[in-house]
Amino acid sequence: AFLNANAVKVAIGVLIFSYLIEFLQYLNLVGFLGLQKSRVANVVLGNYFEWIDIVAYTLGIIAVIAFERIRETGGKKRYSA
Repeated sequence: AFLNANAVKVAIGVLIFSYLIEFLQYLNLVGFLGLQKSRVANVVLGNYFEWIDIVAYTLGIIAVIAFERIRETGGKKRYSA
């Protein structure tokens, strides 16, 4: 890894960031700022809010966290007393 950071914290930060972008799409920030014709604004912020995007981001982060847990334990089950 090129970053020495807690993978779960980074994953949750990425998820919060993606939720923020979706919320800005819901508010139509690009339209509010009059940037509909700006290719950069449309690529960075997107145009349309979609609930399926929220679901996809959430499932993706859950998968990342699960794979990270498996990687950390070497695939072995951890039991807590």
